Amino acid sequence: MKKINKISNTLKGAWLITWEFYSPNKRENLERIGIDDEIVDILDSHKNFEGVLKYTKDIYKLLRGSYSDKVLLAKRGKKRMMEKEFFNLHSLNTHYKTRLYSKLIKTLEEKGIDSRKHKEISEKWTNYPQYIRIGHNPGIYTRKVRDVKVYINNNDQEWIEWKEPLMNGCWKIKKYKK
Repeated sequence: MKKINKISNTLKGAWLITWEFYSPNKRENLERIGIDDEIVDILDSHKNFEGVLKYTKDIYKLLRGSYSDKVLLAKRGKKRMMEKEFFNLHSLNTHYKTRLYSKLIKTLEEKGIDSRKHKEISEKWTNYPQYIRIGHNPGIYTRKVRDVKVYINNNDQEWIEWKEPLMNGCWKIKKYKK
């Protein structure tokens, strides 16, 4: 029987959350530590960055935090301080910590919003990928993607495809199949 692939679902934009393992054998290393699905979750692209950041932190804490980490982060009085320490230890990074964002803010403060230099940097910033990275081997990588499509064949096997932004403003099509 010939396999027929059809699109079962689509999204124009989304926040895609995946497990990352920075090595040539990503899938093998994730499976070795008990992670058999790289896709953690998919959120509506209209969710604001702060909400997505909080959600990503909660997922990381839930799935990778030790009991000690969880108890420490649950303490009322020191919660903010402990959370900051926890995510510094587990290397939290976002596009707001990049050199480009620093330049954007600096030109805004020094030259003003209507300056040519600020407008140039602002244009680059508009096309810059939005992302959140927490942890290392494994880590969680949350980023804004577009044109998400879920395919299904006549054997009910699903896979997902999306366009991922690159630093140069272009897009790369990525696919994932369990």
